[in-house]
Amino acid sequence: MHIIQLRRTFLFFILITFSLSARAAPITAPDYVTVGDKEWAQVDLFTNLSWNDMNVVCPAGVCGGGSLNGFNMTGWTFASIVDVGNLFSSVTPHRGNISTYSEADSTWAPAFFNNLGFRPTSKTSTTKLILGITSSIITLSPSPPKARTALILDRKNPALIDVAQTTHTRSLDESRSYIGGWFYRSASSTIPEPSSFILLSVGLIGLGIRRRRT
Repeated sequence: MHIIQLRRTFLFFILITFSLSARAAPITAPDYVTVGDKEWAQVDLFTNLSWNDMNVVCPAGVCGGGSLNGFNMTGWTFASIVDVGNLFSSVTPHRGNISTYSEADSTWAPAFFNNLGFRPTSKTSTTKLILGITSSIITLSPSPPKARTALILDRKNPALIDVAQTTHTRSLDESRSYIGGWFYRSASSTIPEPSSFILLSVGLIGLGIRRRRT
């Protein structure tokens, strides 16, 4: 009787595991970019989501689980404006934190896309833009609070300026097709694939059945 119950529990666990893995895919290469000790999820994975949507899954920046746009967010962090400022300052002349840097015909703006491999959230024949929401908000009393966003703009026309900016803001409930989100995780972190969970479960349940028979 106990063995039958264990088998039913095992089958139920397998169904739940496959159901969750089918609904929430892990973020794997090339959907993240490694810079230093961090893996940055491609910002365009999270377009059409508002700060409110992202904050539900990653309150205070920590993504304990759940999914965004069908991607498993376990192990990821909803980056703050300082986190993104540090990213920008490590690969551009941007001075970090909340600031703006602009330069005509720069080398760092195209390198952000072409060399590092970040994908733009919006693109035309002459412009590449990556724009994402961060976990940081700013209170603008008496106006409602807004989410801080960060962007890099690369213009092919040498007469126009390229921009690295962390001073931009958006409404907490605003979502757009060209606005994504900034998320990172440690480059040393590893998340077991669903198959690993299944193998672990099989082993544990097998030990349980063997112990019960003994």
